[in-house]
Amino acid sequence: MRLMRAGLKLRGHDPAGASEDLHVADKGLPPSSERRLQLASMLVAVDEYDAALLNFDAWLKAHPEDAARPEALNGRCWARALLNRDLDRALDDCNAAVRLRPGTVAYLDSRGLVRLRRGELTQALKDYDAAIGIAPRSAWSLYSRSIVRAKVGDAAGATADRAAAIALQPAVAARARKLGLES
Repeated sequence: MRLMRAGLKLRGHDPAGASEDLHVADKGLPPSSERRLQLASMLVAVDEYDAALLNFDAWLKAHPEDAARPEALNGRCWARALLNRDLDRALDDCNAAVRLRPGTVAYLDSRGLVRLRRGELTQALKDYDAAIGIAPRSAWSLYSRSIVRAKVGDAAGATADRAAAIALQPAVAARARKLGLES
């Protein structure tokens, strides 16, 4: 019930209210609950990455053979990338998710961010190019690629990607700045 209500609050642009419900749900769920994956993803949505990591870890431990494992691995990779922490482990998770489900835009995008944070610009650019090739209207991938392009000296490409990303999602630049990414 709390997860459903938190979802409604997220859709209603009430992250603080959603966070309250998510923490109540967290306390009430058994460690092996199937719903921990949903909880973890929602915690990422309210920028509570440490709590999300705990839930991804618990879910992955309890579900070693589950078909949703790639989603959980990617979620854990993404949370670590957003925190800019444990990037080796994040890359391992992203690589595992991509191996299990090649060509999944979110997984390529997550790995691109890990590689960007690690300074592996050529590999980050490849991941973002692949993600944008599949989903050309992904504002986050476009904006992130603009950062990589700027760092490798492709000013025109960076400017074009940044403009396209902002046209799709005006708040993307502010989100990137909040996460310590620069364009």
